[in-house]
Amino acid sequence: MDILCKHILIMKERPGMYLGKKSIDLLRVYVDGFLSCMYEQSNKADSLFFHFTSFVERYYKVGSSAAGWNTIILNHSVDDEKALDNFFTLFEQFLAENNYEQR
Repeated sequence: MDILCKHILIMKERPGMYLGKKSIDLLRVYVDGFLSCMYEQSNKADSLFFHFTSFVERYYKVGSSAAGWNTIILNHSVDDEKALDNFFTLFEQFLAENNYEQR
């Protein structure tokens, strides 16, 4: 079970509760903090999420870039809130493509 992916799916229902407001950039900070904590606790941060940036690059046909998944999605969205909605849509597609099952 990928705890980060599971947690993101839970967060989808009430992102403001976890982030303070709907913002893809705040989600990026949250995810980075989550991964940092995972690493500090076990000296490894193993998550399917590490492949999400490549998925987003392929989806938007932008190729490899220094921009992170949040910046790419934001650049293809009308605003920060819509970018977060787009993130959750893309994230579910990403999980389906990787045969992820929430248990």
